[in-house]
Amino acid sequence: MSYTKKSMKAAVFIDHSNIASPILEPNCNKSVRINWKKLIDLLLNGYKDAGVFIFMAVMDPIKPKKEKFMAYLEKIGYVILRVPLMERKNGTFEQKQLDILMHEHMVSKAEVNEFDVAIIVSGDADFVLAVKLIKNMNKDVVCSKNYITQK
Repeated sequence: MSYTKKSMKAAVFIDHSNIASPILEPNCNKSVRINWKKLIDLLLNGYKDAGVFIFMAVMDPIKPKKEKFMAYLEKIGYVILRVPLMERKNGTFEQKQLDILMHEHMVSKAEVNEFDVAIIVSGDADFVLAVKLIKNMNKDVVCSKNYITQK
């Protein structure tokens, strides 16, 4: 049996901090903006939509500007999965457990056959094990970094 993109379901898994953080850097061109709707279209690129999942670390309570942004993402088709930011002893905040949540979500969706192709958008190699597990379930995996797909 031959498969075409049009007949295959793709699920997109996005680590929000790995997309947004570089844009927030002080030396980044402030005119850079992400077109979140176009991003979905570019990533799915002809596949059937099996879900676009974005993983975000958020403060509690969520600030109004972030609430508005998240409502917009949901309106255009993103499913938001959140973890709370954890406060350090020095008063700064850090993201914890996000990669674990993303890993578990990808693998569990693959186990119940919700997609044929996993599209992973992340800037780190934390998902090497998830990629191996998903590939062992005869799923295709497309990653934003070459070193993930090579391992």
